[in-house]
Amino acid sequence: MPDRRTKLKIIMLHIVLLPTVLFVFYFFTLAPKPWVGVDEAVVEKIAKEHGREARKPFIGPGEGDLLLFLFLTAGAVGGFAAGYCWRRLVGGKSSKMILYKGPERTAMIKGSDRRQADHPIDNLFLDRWSPRAMSGEEIPEEELLVLFEAARWAPSSANNQPWRILYAHRDSTHWPHFYELLVDTNKVWAKNAAALLLFISKTTFDSNGKPYPTHSYDTGAAWENLALQGFLRGYVVHGMQGFDYERARVALNIPEAFRVEAMAAIGKPGDNEALPEELRKREAPNERRKLEQTICEGPFCL
Repeated sequence: MPDRRTKLKIIMLHIVLLPTVLFVFYFFTLAPKPWVGVDEAVVEKIAKEHGREARKPFIGPGEGDLLLFLFLTAGAVGGFAAGYCWRRLVGGKSSKMILYKGPERTAMIKGSDRRQADHPIDNLFLDRWSPRAMSGEEIPEEELLVLFEAARWAPSSANNQPWRILYAHRDSTHWPHFYELLVDTNKVWAKNAAALLLFISKTTFDSNGKPYPTHSYDTGAAWENLALQGFLRGYVVHGMQGFDYERARVALNIPEAFRVEAMAAIGKPGDNEALPEELRKREAPNERRKLEQTICEGPFCL
């Protein structure tokens, strides 16, 4: 069964092509008597007044020329509309990412350019990676809300949704409180982020106050949603564990009922040359271990 998006594309394609088909059908089967154009007597009268014979019309409606002209016009218009919309209707969006580099733009590395899956997965999972180079440009609040909305819809045990996300824009008074939590090696590149995020998770169920064994697991699902949505919007989204966990709890007034999980930097792609040499060498999609080293059927065997 085609999915909803495919069905919509098919409907839109029919909307473009159907009028042309109906137009052709009408003129070949249902059209009334041919239009004879300007009254022939008027044409002859004007020609006689100027002392010459009436010329044969450029388009002779009585000889089918008008029908042919309208048919060709309809075909050209319908063909142009279908061709112009074809990429959008059938081809979908391009997955090409853009790296901002001064006034010009160059293609950003996609993970699938360097990675190869052993099994047929969607390229989204290969293309997403964690660059560090960011431009220092702002990201509007409404754009961040799109990422947070994606995180909101992550699955969780009993729909408890244990994750909470604290954040700071780079131009806000909260920025220093987040930025100073980072270790120096992360400060070097995260200084160009548009926003810094801190993920925390509630360790008990809201309904009964009992321990919530999968609070970190479920918060990880929210992080993954946010990271993938950020990638789809063309942003750098880089998760971090290199920060002061205890200082974060104190500086950001985090209650004991919550566990500090991880931080993330979000920004617009920047120039790799702005990174220190050691980080430039690492600024590329990395690999993953083989699946056989991760899974086993039955008891532990790894």
